[in-house]
Amino acid sequence: MPEIIKNAADLSSVLCYLIPYQCTVVLEALKEELPEIIKNAANLSKVLYRLTSDQCTVVLEALKEELPEIIKNAANLSKVLYRLTSDQCTVVLEALKEELPEIIKNAADLSSVLCYLIPYQCTVVLEALKEEFPEIIKDADDLSKVLLRLNSDQCTVVLEALEEKLFEIIKNDKEFESACVFLKQEIVIALKTVYENKKQKQHLSPIETLARLGLFNKEPNSLLNNQETLEENPLKVVNNITISRGGSS
Repeated sequence: MPEIIKNAADLSSVLCYLIPYQCTVVLEALKEELPEIIKNAANLSKVLYRLTSDQCTVVLEALKEELPEIIKNAANLSKVLYRLTSDQCTVVLEALKEELPEIIKNAADLSSVLCYLIPYQCTVVLEALKEEFPEIIKDADDLSKVLLRLNSDQCTVVLEALEEKLFEIIKNDKEFESACVFLKQEIVIALKTVYENKKQKQHLSPIETLARLGLFNKEPNSLLNNQETLEENPLKVVNNITISRGGSS
């Protein structure tokens, strides 16, 4: 068999004429040779297309160590994820975790990968890229493109990573409203306050700002001892409020 099937095109051509059981026999015979047969993401996608889910798992296991060489960019990664089940996507992401900052270079890349993942997998990707967000997300369009693929908690992770340059990214009311569509109400309130303050060049203390929003209550565990202003860290302030409220209810 290895003498007959030399590359991915050969393998794909053979598999297309076989029933599932026969495909399994071929894969078992070629298991040791698969890293030499499948050299890139196009090869891998072409082979996966001919296989059942269980057979795809066999191929991924045989190629696990080679995946960083096979998948070089976000287009490669999306092409492969498209062919896989959720569990198989997890295998690929685990194999590529260290390489993700090199694979995903911009917001379009990130969005194209996230669209094939379940929430847990999205979180894995976000954690791997957290330090890279300021380079990946350059403007409000990039931000909306990414937030669209995430749940509210994941959106908060992205905003926290971008906090220092968030209002360089969001430049006007329209862009601000577009970003807020994806966020929890508490986060929207905090961001809106900071955004309005920046526009009006006001600098309110945390207590003054929270009181105006009706979020501050005079309890022993309130924010009176919190030295951070909303301007410096709005998301953390709101998280503190949420935690405080949850503990007092």
